[in-house]
Amino acid sequence: QSAIIHNQTIDNTINNASQGDFIYLDPPYYPLTKTASFTTYDKNAFLDKEQKKLFDIFQRLDSRKQCIVVQSNSETKFIRSLYQQYERHLTVKASRNINSSINKRQKVEELIIRSVKNERINM
Repeated sequence: QSAIIHNQTIDNTINNASQGDFIYLDPPYYPLTKTASFTTYDKNAFLDKEQKKLFDIFQRLDSRKQCIVVQSNSETKFIRSLYQQYERHLTVKASRNINSSINKRQKVEELIIRSVKNERINM
């Protein structure tokens, strides 16, 4: 009812975050296969190094800033291993329309990760 939505850099998000803030992170998802090529929102790739940096940010927002952090990402061993200490995972099936062949478009599993148990965010 009183939400304020900010579209800003991750650095500004960290600097402006306050205890109890709800922060949703939607990075380029980790590739499901070696041939998956959608790993960017701009000219820079978002792979292992960037995912690890995002994990550090997730932890900082959770522990130091005491925010409620939720992130969506690929359901992969790499992402699960990064966020293994956050046991509140939810796997969902999501439609993927990013494929040049309509016959190859399919539902894939995505991982929703949240930083804290909060009864208001039911997962």
